[in-house]
Amino acid sequence: SSRFSRSNLKRGLITALAAAVVTAVSYFVGEPIKFGVLHLLAACMLGYGLLRLAHRPRSAGETSPQRQRGQPPSPPLRGGDVAAATEGSTLIAPASRGRRRRSDRGGSPHRPRSAGETSPQRQRGQPPSPPLRGGDVAAAAEGATPIVPARRGRRRRSDRGGLVPPLLCAVLIVVSALLTRGTVTATWLFPLGFCPPGFYSADYFPLLPWVFVFAAGVWAGAYIKARRLPDRFYDARVPLLPKIGRRSFIIYLLHQPILYGITMLILKFR
Repeated sequence: SSRFSRSNLKRGLITALAAAVVTAVSYFVGEPIKFGVLHLLAACMLGYGLLRLAHRPRSAGETSPQRQRGQPPSPPLRGGDVAAATEGSTLIAPASRGRRRRSDRGGSPHRPRSAGETSPQRQRGQPPSPPLRGGDVAAAAEGATPIVPARRGRRRRSDRGGLVPPLLCAVLIVVSALLTRGTVTATWLFPLGFCPPGFYSADYFPLLPWVFVFAAGVWAGAYIKARRLPDRFYDARVPLLPKIGRRSFIIYLLHQPILYGITMLILKFR
């Protein structure tokens, strides 16, 4: 669900607070939970939220790296350059101020094509390339060379080797589970999965290997959000499950004291 969340940092902080409450209550009833599933989810949400925040794309109002380094900004694109890029041509950003353009040195006859003229691709009978996205044009305005999206029928580079992340996660799960089977003398490594002798936690989900299970879920969430699964996966509806899913966090917090109370009553009148 981290792929669909508006703020993983907010979810992580709420989950961490709930985990602290559960830990306090568990010590009170004599069944301490030192690093349970809520602690694991809170750590993964916060870590994933920080990674997304560090690698988020730059918005239109932010300062470009050129201006942060004190370099003069590149001049804006002309309409002819943008029109040429949308027709499939490679866009070359204009040179910085103070340098003469190549077309000015030798009086090159090249001129931007108007909107009504036919592109060379269409004259040769080739299908036109798809138009550039807004992010590509914005990148070209900053002096970068945009990459024209691939034509239909070709697999995108991001789809090649799509099974590598889950297979890598599976290998890391097995390796980390084997590494954490022993005990250590340090008493503060139990969140990672390295437990001292005599360690006990009523609910225990360490970061190793479960963080890789979370990573596999993040990978699967990208495919689900991009609607790359069959249509029936998205069209199937079970009336009760969406209501339960929207309240799963509250249900999880309430089921523990309810089940614990029922168990205590059974043991008392047994």
